[in-house]
Amino acid sequence: IVGGIFLGKECGLLTVYCSLMLSLENWLFELLIPLNAPLSAYPLLELVYAVLLTGIGSAMIFKSKASSGGTDIVALILKKHTSMNVGTALLCTDFLIALATFLNFNSGTITFSAQTGLFSMLGLFAKVFVVDDIIDSINMCKSFTIITTKPDEIISYITSEIHHGATVIDAKGAYTGDGKSVIMTVCRRSEAIRLRKKVEEIDAHSFIIINKTSEIMGKGFRDNVN
Repeated sequence: IVGGIFLGKECGLLTVYCSLMLSLENWLFELLIPLNAPLSAYPLLELVYAVLLTGIGSAMIFKSKASSGGTDIVALILKKHTSMNVGTALLCTDFLIALATFLNFNSGTITFSAQTGLFSMLGLFAKVFVVDDIIDSINMCKSFTIITTKPDEIISYITSEIHHGATVIDAKGAYTGDGKSVIMTVCRRSEAIRLRKKVEEIDAHSFIIINKTSEIMGKGFRDNVN
């Protein structure tokens, strides 16, 4: 309900769906692979896989503008109304929960458990970095700066084959003084390979600068309002 109010109807419905699917899948795994103990006797190994699997899963859910419920909703609200990224927002919302694992509640007594607490804090910090890195990887695109003497063929390929726009600037070579064109465009990683090969095929003497970027706002990529 809180997710629907603060993050929109779509996010609220997707969160309900994700929460139900998570519970259903956990129940199915309990039936198919019943466990009465951890899979291994090495807590660090368990922690690594727990961080990787939940981090990748959370990043995919966040990328779809949803959440799995719980503190994830609070993290998304913080991200929307502050300058925090998702990872930092998760750190803020889950820090007290991870900190509480230093205390062990058993049969009415409270004991201090340094190992459990340290593992929990380590897992939280690691998950923060994994989530941010996976989201950046999903959003990763390539920006091209192409200096060429055959701009028309390259622009035709960009607009008709990979269906992106481009900006063309008239330029002049500093050494030769010859007229050249500078083409600037952005495309997905899979499209970048095709574009690079095509540019080399069209103009073997072209000069190509390729940069990685995960923050592209505009038509065809990320809305300016988000």
